Formats: sequence, structure tokens, C-alpha cells
Amino acid sequence: LDFQHLIDRIDVSDIDARNTVMMNAIRAEWIKLRTIRSTWVLLIVSVIITLLISTLISMYGINQQDRTGNVSMISKVLIGVSLSTSLLGVVATLLASSDFRFTIRQTYAAEPRRLRVFAAKVITSACATGAVGAFMIGLALGSSALILKARGMQLSFDKQGWSVAIGAWLYLVLFCLAALAIAHIIKHSAGAIVTLLVWTLIVENILIVMSMSWFKWMTRYFPFSAGQRLVTYQDDTQLFGRWTGGLYFAGVIGLLFLLGAFLIQRRDA
Repeated sequence: LDFQHLIDRIDVSDIDARNTVMMNAIRAEWIKLRTIRSTWVLLIVSVIITLLISTLISMYGINQQDRTGNVSMISKVLIGVSLSTSLLGVVATLLASSDFRFTIRQTYAAEPRRLRVFAAKVITSACATGAVGAFMIGLALGSSALILKARGMQLSFDKQGWSVAIGAWLYLVLFCLAALAIAHIIKHSAGAIVTLLVWTLIVENILIVMSMSWFKWMTRYFPFSAGQRLVTYQDDTQLFGRWTGGLYFAGVIGLLFLLGAFLIQRRDA
């Protein structure tokens, strides 16, 4: 094979042009995200909730008996991050649904390739929520470490402790991507947000409580409950493990993305 001939046939300018178009699409989505007023409100509330809950738990929810349970301690101080994940999911939902409500025709006029716009939203949402999630987790762990040190205890990290922290971050990012996919499927802000919160906070929890012991194995297939195994892992042979649950959750999100991409191509703007 004449590899040099194949290399010469590659149009570098065309690749640069495509990269420029993609970067412009990402830049446009970033502008939309940071100019939505509710985005900043939800982000500030998320940080406050995370810091407040981790502080209260570090002051009153951890005692000397937890000294040797580093995984248990880290899971406790990250409870606030789990609650804030739902708020960040709403932010990801608004990134898509607000566009469908107001500016989607102008967006598709500027970039007719709808899947490229979809990809730009996914990249923007993943990067933004990933950065905010890392900040919140670091804030919760850092403040808790200082408070526990003042109380004569230590928040130390071992392999399992790091797994809990990384799992919490992965679940937050995956949750927000799931919210974005749901928003592309439903399109309406209120409907997408209600569907996301009702399913994750009510429906799955009710089904888990109602399931009898011999039906417990079915609960492993509830996607968000499986994803939460990244954060709240306990030995249970009837449920997915930490990383298996995360992979299953990511697979379900991939199916939601495929459905959302299909509907984007078929539906009117």
C-alpha cells in the first residue's frame, strides 16, 4: 500500500474547517448555558447544599466509631453531592429544552447538521457538569477533613475511599447526560424536568420498597439505582457491583442518546 499517496489525498484544510465548525458549535452552546439565569441560581444552590450538608455531617453525623470506616465516612460527607446531582441534572435539561423552546430554529439555521449540534450539547454539558462536580466533591471532602481534624479525627483515603469519590463524580456526570438525553426526547422543559425528578426520586424508590425479597433481583435493572451503586456500594449479590452498575447505567444512557438522535433527525424543529 502506498501510504504516502493516501496521506497526500487527505485534505487538511477540510479537517481544520470541520474542527472550526465543531468548536463554534460548542462555543455557542457554552454561551447559551452561561447566559441562562437559572443556571447560575441552581449552581450556587448546589454548592451551598453540598457545603452545608457536608459541614453538618462532619460536625454531628460522624463519631469516634467511624474512625476506622473511611469508606463510610466519605460516603456520609458526600450525601450533599448526591442531592446536588439532581439540581445539576436540571441544568443539563435546561441546556437542551430552553433551546427547543426559543432558539432552535436559529441554531439549526446556523448549523444544519443537527447531530453536530447534539454532540456540541453533550460535550458542553459533560465538561461543565464534570468541572462543577469535581469542585463540589473537592469542597465537601476538603471542608469535612478540616472539621474532622479539629474534632480529633482524620478523613483519610484508601483504595475504597477513592473509589467512592470517583464514583460520585462519575454518577453526577452520567446523571446530567441522562437528563440531557431525556430533554432531547421530550423537548419541553417542564415535562423533561418532571420526568427526570419523578422517576429518579419517586418511581424507582417506590418500586424498590414495594419489591419483595424474591423480586429484589429486578431492582438491579432500574437504571438510576444501578448508577447510584457507584456511590453507595455495599456487598449484595442480588445487585450490580460498583463498576458493573455504572457500566449498565452508561449503557442505558447510550440507548437514550440513540433515541434522542433519531428523534432529532425525524422531528421538525
